[in-house]
Amino acid sequence: MAFLVRGALRDVLEESLGSEHVLIISKLDKPMLDSKLSDKVRLEDTRVRSILNELHEKRLVSLQRTKGPKEGWFSYYWSRREENILDYASKYLDSKLGRLSGMLGSGNGDILYSCDCSTVDYGAAIDMNFACESCGRQLKTERTPQEIRDINSEIRRLNELKRKTLGLT
Repeated sequence: MAFLVRGALRDVLEESLGSEHVLIISKLDKPMLDSKLSDKVRLEDTRVRSILNELHEKRLVSLQRTKGPKEGWFSYYWSRREENILDYASKYLDSKLGRLSGMLGSGNGDILYSCDCSTVDYGAAIDMNFACESCGRQLKTERTPQEIRDINSEIRRLNELKRKTLGLT
């Protein structure tokens, strides 16, 4: 069965890498010279090489260098590393989910208030009359209720994308 970059996996890769990167990964169905690949995707050779180098850095493609027997020139054959693509997508989603969860603070969706030295939830801020007991500064809202809803919505979207991408139930 051929490895296909489509659906939720395509969405994750486009979000994390960009559409040109995904096009190149998709078209790299067998070991191929970068010049042949640029013809296939209709992008300039230099752009394709740049993208291939970025994908190689992320271990999503590999290259094999061969020397021509007559002229002595090197040719570079690029291959898709299918075994690393799902792992890359999973790590990207986990990283983004971790960052968003950290933005929520305690994770319970409460509105948080802070000053330079502390962060407290809404209940504690009321008890402190919205002034820090340590430094005396006014407590300011960390996240508005709309920001919290937006973050929670993005977390749900990413979890659904992860479920679809990795086939989790």
